[in-house]
Amino acid sequence: MPDKAPAGQTDLSADNHETNAKMTEAGVTGEQLARSNEPDFTGALTAKKQGEEHSDTTPAAVRASESQTLAAATGDAKATGLAAVAGLTGAKGNQAQKSAAAENATKSKD
Repeated sequence: MPDKAPAGQTDLSADNHETNAKMTEAGVTGEQLARSNEPDFTGALTAKKQGEEHSDTTPAAVRASESQTLAAATGDAKATGLAAVAGLTGAKGNQAQKSAAAENATKSKD
């Protein structure tokens, strides 16, 4: 079974850091965007906040889904393995019975 994904695969904060760095580089703050009364700027600020919220909440949802998927796969794998072992054990048992019956039949002829 695979392990859980490394933290780096579920950490979505890199985009937030990149956006903040670009805003700082441009000398722009979120407050300036909010006060601008310019639909493009206020829309960009709304999208930025939604992206930050997504980055904060998504990793937990991914981990929950991942845990459920891994638990189901582990259960399926165990069931399949147990069924395979039972099949092998049953086949071995049947073969042993056939061998014993053949041996007894040979003894009876003698």
